[in-house]
Amino acid sequence: MSRHLKAEELGCVWNNHGKISQEIAEAHIADFMPLTPLPIVPSPFAVKNESNNQLQDLDLPDEFASRDLLLGILHRGAGRMEESRAFLEATTERQGVEGQWMINTAYFELAVLTLGVAQQADQELSEKDGIDVISTQQRWKDAIAKAGKYLERAAQGAGSIDLGARLESRIAFVSHCDVRRLREIETLILSFDSFETR
Repeated sequence: MSRHLKAEELGCVWNNHGKISQEIAEAHIADFMPLTPLPIVPSPFAVKNESNNQLQDLDLPDEFASRDLLLGILHRGAGRMEESRAFLEATTERQGVEGQWMINTAYFELAVLTLGVAQQADQELSEKDGIDVISTQQRWKDAIAKAGKYLERAAQGAGSIDLGARLESRIAFVSHCDVRRLREIETLILSFDSFETR
């Protein structure tokens, strides 16, 4: 595995990629997409394999999982949500991965992505037709339920894996935000209903 990829793994653990701009995310994607064998997940950043070198950059399950995980996180940072989901799901489906923390982290990132998609939908609707409170509540209930299942998978055995305590604290934080967000929406609906009955 390239040293660059290994260094990016550490950044993943400390959530560096959740704080970068779209431009930087795309620059990192450009670093990882050419690694051979090329990713099979479709991406607008895909490259053609023009190398005649028979030696592959990656050959171990952990190396493939690491690249998929990083590309999943980075595609979200680049605003490509569907591609992000595909790479993260590919990470969870990898067989023979010894670094279990990558699988757990992929489930955590799927939870974050699910909530991010719901938030993005809110922003897009508010810019167009305004937010429908009832549909917003249902969207967030569905998103939080789905994210909750991902967080459960992320938490399984987290205490016994490398850097598990770090992941557990992130899971607890997101879970708390889920509950708070749902309460905010329910409060908004109650106030809306109260206004309607006046």
